[in-house]
Amino acid sequence: MADRNDVHKQPPFTPLPLIAAMIGGPLAVTALTFWLQIPAFALVMGGPFYLVAGLPAAWWHFRKPRATAAMLPALAFAVNAALCVPAVVLFAVIGRQDLQQMASIYLFFGSIFAPVWATGTALIYRALVPARTGREVTP
Repeated sequence: MADRNDVHKQPPFTPLPLIAAMIGGPLAVTALTFWLQIPAFALVMGGPFYLVAGLPAAWWHFRKPRATAAMLPALAFAVNAALCVPAVVLFAVIGRQDLQQMASIYLFFGSIFAPVWATGTALIYRALVPARTGREVTP
């Protein structure tokens, strides 16, 4: 008789597909939409923020037993909001309108681009880590 915990066991975590997808997602979206010009600017401004904030969040996300790549866009939106909203409030309280405006810009554009980039990341990740036994393989 199989151990009932076997259902929740995950294959060993391999970070390379996640790292490749986190880098490739924003690059692929920008390559497909570069003619709009804003995505190219967003990649330069928000790409490093996406990797610095998003990679640890995605890593944490995929450590959970039932995590799927389809949840990444919502996670990206939540991480962007969780980091930018307190920054906007903090800079408003201390009276730094210049930094408040910058944080507001990151909040606005990040709320658009982070989920879109995370969708690209999820598609690449799912291609690199194929499904097994009817459910997605997650770290």
